[in-house]
Amino acid sequence: MKKIVSAACASLAAVVLALSVGCSNSALADAYSYVVSGYSAASLCFEITSDGSCVTVDTNPYDLDDYLVSGSTTAIRSFHDRLGLPDYIWTEMSQTRYLDGRQTEMVNGYVISWTYHPDMGLEATYRYAN
Repeated sequence: MKKIVSAACASLAAVVLALSVGCSNSALADAYSYVVSGYSAASLCFEITSDGSCVTVDTNPYDLDDYLVSGSTTAIRSFHDRLGLPDYIWTEMSQTRYLDGRQTEMVNGYVISWTYHPDMGLEATYRYAN
């Protein structure tokens, strides 16, 4: 009986861990809803696909030279926190140069890719790795 209870606890712990790292489309949709409702900049910068499988971010959605939506970087960091992404993702994003091209990272069950241009801003895509 003790072994059955231990196995059940281990299985429950695995489910809780999987949920805590946010590896589902609903986690993307929840994080998207959270930032859009909490940050006015997010409503300009963030978009989600109709099935909730992909979120895109554009800090310069109007493609104006040297323009950045005020508060967009704070919204992105909040989005990362909501998805449980490690801080190094934002660090790498913020240090990307135009010459670096598109960068891709897979972490916590998500594929995150981004590019940066000094005039056009940061563009990023978040999707569940299937």
